[in-house]
Amino acid sequence: MEEYGEEMNFRRRFAVSMQHYSFAVKAFIEMAKHYDSNQFDLALRETATANVIKDVSSLKSEIGIIYTCEANQRVINRLLRENELEFKSLIECPASVYLARSHPLAKEKELTFEQLEPYPCLSFEQENETEIYFAEEILIEHAYQKTVKATDRATMMNLMAGLNGYTLCSSIYSEKLSGDQFLVIPFHTDERVQSTMNIGYITKKNNELSSMGKQFIDEVKRELELRK
Repeated sequence: MEEYGEEMNFRRRFAVSMQHYSFAVKAFIEMAKHYDSNQFDLALRETATANVIKDVSSLKSEIGIIYTCEANQRVINRLLRENELEFKSLIECPASVYLARSHPLAKEKELTFEQLEPYPCLSFEQENETEIYFAEEILIEHAYQKTVKATDRATMMNLMAGLNGYTLCSSIYSEKLSGDQFLVIPFHTDERVQSTMNIGYITKKNNELSSMGKQFIDEVKRELELRK
C-alpha cells in the first residue's frame, strides 16, 4: 500500500545489528549519504552478540556484523545453523591492543599478556550465560586478574583513559570516529596463543540482499580495504 498506493508514501527501510565496530558505523554513514532523508527509515544497532543473531534471525535487521575465532567458532556456527543464518567472511586480522595514548605502555611496539597484567582488561557486557563464546574481545578465556565490563563504546573509551584499561580486539580502527587519543598496538602471539579474528556478516539463508544492503556491504569492504 505504501509503495503502490495513490499517495506513494513509500519509505525505504534498512537495519543493521552489529558488535561494536567503528568501521561498520563509518560504512553505514557513507551508505546513508546516498539517500534522501525524507525517503528512508534506517537503524544501526550496536548490541550484544546474541542480540545480533536474534535480530537477523527475526528479520529485525537485514545484516549482522560479528566475528568468529578458534575459541567460539563451534558455538557460533551451531547458533547460525539453528537460526537459518549464514556467515560470510569479510576479513581475517590479528588481535591488537586498544588503549589510550596516555597509557604507560603507549610507546611499546608490541604487547604481551605479561606486560598487560597490571592493568584492567575491558570488555563489552554480554547477555548470555555462556558469555565466553559471545565475547566481542578475543582471548577472553585468558585468566585476567582485573576485568571491567561496559555496555557501549563511549564508556569503554572513558574507562581506557581513566583506568589505564585496555581491550583486545581487531586491528581495524577508525580514527575519524573514535578519535586520535587512542592507539592500536599489535598483540604478540606465539604457537600457544591463537588470536586471528574472522570478521564477517550474517544474513538469513537464501535471502538476497536489498540494494541498500548491497551498498552497505560495499562500503564496509571499502573501509576495510583502507585499513589493511
